[in-house]
Parts: sequence; C-alpha cells; structure tokens
Amino acid sequence: MVRRLLNTLDMKVLTLASCSLLVACGSSGGAASDADYDDVAQNVATSTADKTGGDVNAMLDVVLLASGDIPLGFTVGANGQANGSVLGVDFDFQVVCRNGQGAILVTCNPSTQLADVKVDWGGTLSLPNFTTTMDRHGDWSLMNLQDSSVKLAGNGAFSYDSMITNVATSTTSAYHLDYDAAYMAVWIDKTTRLPTAGEIQYDITATKSVNGQQTGSFEVNADVQFNGDGTATIVLDGGHRYTLNLTTGSSLKLD
Repeated sequence: MVRRLLNTLDMKVLTLASCSLLVACGSSGGAASDADYDDVAQNVATSTADKTGGDVNAMLDVVLLASGDIPLGFTVGANGQANGSVLGVDFDFQVVCRNGQGAILVTCNPSTQLADVKVDWGGTLSLPNFTTTMDRHGDWSLMNLQDSSVKLAGNGAFSYDSMITNVATSTTSAYHLDYDAAYMAVWIDKTTRLPTAGEIQYDITATKSVNGQQTGSFEVNADVQFNGDGTATIVLDGGHRYTLNLTTGSSLKLD
C-alpha cells in the first residue's frame, strides 16, 4: 500500500515536471501550440518594448521624472503625480523621490538618488497585424539615480486583450492574457535610455478565442533577458526563444 502510494506521488511529480519543462499546462489541462507560443511572444514583445507603450517606455519615463525632467507629453503636479498620453496609451505615475539617506524630497530633482513609483497605464494600441487593449499596474523602486545606469526592481500585474494575426499561417486569433510580472535588477543606461542587463519574468494565463468562440486556455512562463545591445531574448517555458528589438518591439523566432 505504501509502495503504491509512493508510485502515485512519483507519477504526479513527473506530470508536473513535464508541464513545466515540455508544455504550458493550463488549469483546464490545455497546452500551448507552436502558433500560440508565437502569438504570446508577439504580445510579450509589445508589452516590453519602448515604441509600443511597453515596460521600456515606462521605465525611461520614470527615470526622467525621478531626476526632475518631464518626458514629452507629460504634465507633473505638485504632489508628484505625472500624467501623459502617447500613441493612445494613457500613463499615470506617482513618484516619491528620496536622497541617499532615504529622506523624502519635496520635489524630484537632479539630486534624487532613490525613488519609489506607482505605475498605471492603459489604452488601445493598433499596429500592423496586432491590436491590443491594455490595463497595467505596478510598484517599482529606482536606485543609483546619480550613476550612469539606474537599477530598477519591482512587480506588476496587468491584462491584455489582443487580436493577433499570425503572418505565417494567415490566421487571426483573439487572446485575453493576464500577467504577473517580476522586475529583477534591471539596469537602465542613461545615455542609450535602454535596459542593458537584468530580466523581467512574466507568468501569463492566456485564453484564446477564434471567431468569438473560446478554443482553450493555457499558462506560459516568459523570461525577458536584456542583452546590453538594444535587444532582449524572450524565453517561453524554457524552450521557445525569440529575439526582441527593445525600441521597435519587433521579434524573431530563434528556435
């Protein structure tokens, strides 16, 4: 009886390991197809890059705001509230700036060394073969603001409703994607205004529909690793790799 129970537990562990290493396993037992992985990679690319209202765009803006600069299209209130609109995406940041001893500054200025930021942004973005409506929230911390590279860490949660056309298959699918994000030691170069190191880990739950009918759901782990040359590598479930242009949001499958 004990041996039978151990064998059963071993099979459960093996099944869970297979889900994490080989396929994306959703709560309904569904798995992502190769086409699904390509679509999710495209969504991750858009949710990360600069010119598509993604994480990089917001990172650059908060670094400027914490340093006392106002990004193009933004207004800043006396309470540190910053609002802006770019490409149909509305940004709302609450920035608290501190000196090196952690004391809160009256206003963010070039002497800021540390900052805490509540980030909220959302709206609808339309690109060739891709349309998405986003709703994003997060808490970020900035360090080393007096240095040439700023360190960012934090977390976030957001959702995307996307219409994605897969050029290779000429099919259009609708996805609802819920993200949990962890920003891990992301270094942002002040000169290039791009992340050069660190990573973002996204845990994504996706629901797919075709012609208005839900066809399945699945979960994907996405790891975005910054390469230091204006690109990042997207790794989905440890085995599906894509390169990402951090400025444009274009992506290319590697394997």
